[in-house]
Amino acid sequence: MDMVARYDNSTFAIALPNTGIPEALRVAERMRKAVAGSSMPLDGKNLELTVSAGGSEAMAGDDTVRLLGRAEDALRAAGSQGGDCSFFHNGRRCES
Repeated sequence: MDMVARYDNSTFAIALPNTGIPEALRVAERMRKAVAGSSMPLDGKNLELTVSAGGSEAMAGDDTVRLLGRAEDALRAAGSQGGDCSFFHNGRRCES
């Protein structure tokens, strides 16, 4: 079953069991593109919204800490590129 959970104040975790990286990347990019160009009123101004995605695929021998650690590394990689993009950790490094 797919799941969405709040990870922290500005981060959500999405679990897509039985979904490989190519399919998960398509989901992340659809979400990113759907939000791109959206805005939200805040203190009399419009706050432009973007989505940066970081993901990883469960690997043999993984525990939750390792899996989420790779996803967090991928999210940091997306942020280091200016945000509004998707990165995935392939087990060795982060890729866009």
